[in-house]
Amino acid sequence: MGGAVAGPLFYLSALVQMAVRDGFDLRVHPLSQLATGEWG
Repeated sequence: MGGAVAGPLFYLSALVQMAVRDGFDLRVHPLSQLATGEWG
């Protein structure tokens, strides 16, 4: 069950971070770059 929840939870958290991070553009930056910085 945990594995079925992990994938959608990962993408949900990535979408939230993309929305609140200034200057982040998915067309330019890799998704893994969200792991760096203050919230990484």
